[in-house]
Amino acid sequence: MVEKHTNGDLIAPFYRALGLATSRWQHVEAAIFVLFHALLNTENQYSSAVFFHIKSADSKLQLLDRLCRVHFGKTIIDNEWKRLCGDVKNAVESRNKIAHYETNYILNVDWLDPDNPPVALTPPHLDAKSAWSEPTVRRCHGRLRPISL
Repeated sequence: MVEKHTNGDLIAPFYRALGLATSRWQHVEAAIFVLFHALLNTENQYSSAVFFHIKSADSKLQLLDRLCRVHFGKTIIDNEWKRLCGDVKNAVESRNKIAHYETNYILNVDWLDPDNPPVALTPPHLDAKSAWSEPTVRRCHGRLRPISL
């Protein structure tokens, strides 16, 4: 059994990866802003005020998607933007999990690779609408079960 409070060396890589992913998200958001700013074709103070007023990464991408669809023709939208926007949307979903899921210890480490830390990000267990519903957990994780409170 893993001693969750004494095996810092086992879980440190997990937390380093979380920190790296969190800090690198700013590069994605900066790229979204640069395109947003270019499409608005206005002074930085105005595009910055609008863009950074929006807190949700998903909402920022939705606004950029609308601007792209107004600015670019169908060929560019179909051949380039749809795929790029889809990739960023997937990244937003991953970012939101990293930012909002909780870290939980995996007590049964038998099915983990030896190099994997015994921790995982999981949906918030106190959120009644989270993905921790029993059918979802059984389908996605097999052996994992939500903790009953």
